Amino acid sequence: MTTSNMNRSVLHQIFLTLRTVLYRKQPRLVGTDKSGNRYFEAPPNEKSEHIHLSKLPKRFFLIPGQKKLEYSHENNHVDMSSIPAEWYSWLYHRRSNPPTEEEIEANTISKENRLIRATELEV
Repeated sequence: MTTSNMNRSVLHQIFLTLRTVLYRKQPRLVGTDKSGNRYFEAPPNEKSEHIHLSKLPKRFFLIPGQKKLEYSHENNHVDMSSIPAEWYSWLYHRRSNPPTEEEIEANTISKENRLIRATELEV
């Protein structure tokens, strides 16, 4: 490959990268939980080679104080058990719509009632 072809190839890659960054659709905030975690959804990457990335929107969360995505739960050692089950299901595409505060509260009350009944049965 000649130097001029390499320069063109490098310039072409820079152009493609800039175009992707400038025209990328921004993720939208879809909700927060009581711990202050913020949940986002970004449109699917239709140009991806991977089928699952090209069809499903990217879902992620940022912990309180975190400003940008750095694969939040992997790099910051977040205890995933602290994420409400409803949000966890949404993050991993097990449900299509994000949970509401009312739904989470109702499920929490139901769980507490089951624990109370279970302890009563043990006695």
